[in-house]
Amino acid sequence: MKETDIDTLYEEELDVFDLYMEDLGYSFSTLRHYGHDVRLYLHYIVDKHEGKKEIENTSKRDVSGFLRMLRKRSNTSLRQDHSSASRNRRLMALRLFYKAMIKHDLTDENPALEIETAKSKKAHIPSYLNEEELRAFFESVPHDAFYRRNRLILKLMAFAGLRVIEVHHLNVTDIDRSRPGITVFGKGSKSRYIPLPTFLYDELRAYEKERGIPHTEHEEAFFLTRHGKRISRRMIQHVTTKTLENLKEKKGFQYLATKSLSSHKLRHSFGTYLVKNGADLRTVQELLGHENISTTQVYTHISNEQKEKAMELFHNKNWQSRKEDN
Repeated sequence: MKETDIDTLYEEELDVFDLYMEDLGYSFSTLRHYGHDVRLYLHYIVDKHEGKKEIENTSKRDVSGFLRMLRKRSNTSLRQDHSSASRNRRLMALRLFYKAMIKHDLTDENPALEIETAKSKKAHIPSYLNEEELRAFFESVPHDAFYRRNRLILKLMAFAGLRVIEVHHLNVTDIDRSRPGITVFGKGSKSRYIPLPTFLYDELRAYEKERGIPHTEHEEAFFLTRHGKRISRRMIQHVTTKTLENLKEKKGFQYLATKSLSSHKLRHSFGTYLVKNGADLRTVQELLGHENISTTQVYTHISNEQKEKAMELFHNKNWQSRKEDN
């Protein structure tokens, strides 16, 4: 069955779900992915029952059968781990879908809540750039007409932990005029205040004065293109990718060619630096805009150097008892 047929069969349910997610402020990316996941589920329901089955008549068996089908698609251990992550995301999509159906009186039960999430492998330590690599990274920013703009964008990700989407959405009105800081609107349109280092705040204000004339309907956008329009997420990612490519070709840093790096790794670098230098996890969670502190805990990876430094606390102590000395 084609996706257009599913949209026709479940037009009301899908419209309600889309509006529900939009009202909650979910990003375009989440809307697209969750919408796709729910359509896959409805496809499964129609194929299984050889026709439309009303949402109020679906059950835990339907949800578990759908997730079991997804799991069977993968065989290798690597793909199984990926399948677990995909399965859990789709389960989250279905839980939200049924929640929307309940709110709009299209069903009374949420069978997806009865399904447990799949176990996945321990989260990998995130890739990040250390201080030396970060210095070389900023030396690798292409010196073109938008050098200052691009360098500032990269600094906001590396030194303030902004996501690409948050840089994209940054407005002139988000800049604090009374003290060094900005208000950022993250996932689910949730806002957070980020105090900025003085050097970064000064660069921000300096760029603002020379950012150019905004195009109509883009007056509020902080970062502009050559045509005066809000910079796109794709352009931000392109700038990051180009700079990373230059870094990997830089003498003494060719070893990074085998390292998986992206714009999000600048955010990882920010989180890692804070934790390594003693910032408490709760503060780091707030600065990064993590909903759950378990997400922040991934930045607590410890190096051998840090372990040795910790053990030095014992080196200057005489822990032997007087009896042992004798």
